[in-house]
Amino acid sequence: MTSSPRIVCLIGSTKFKKEFERANMDQSALGKIVLTVCWFSHTDGYVGEAAEQMFRDLHFHKIDMAHEVFVV
Repeated sequence: MTSSPRIVCLIGSTKFKKEFERANMDQSALGKIVLTVCWFSHTDGYVGEAAEQMFRDLHFHKIDMAHEVFVV
């Protein structure tokens, strides 16, 4: 029986979008399930205060779900 893959959550400044994309690929290549941000405020534009807070809250839940975090 194989073990379940580790879950890693990427964290860091959203101004590093390309680095997040690279870390997602690199961690996935290691066989990990990757949780990452859904919106990059520095490049994707403003979505409003309510949506921004919801995305932030969701990300904290992703961190709680993860076995480990990877700082980008």
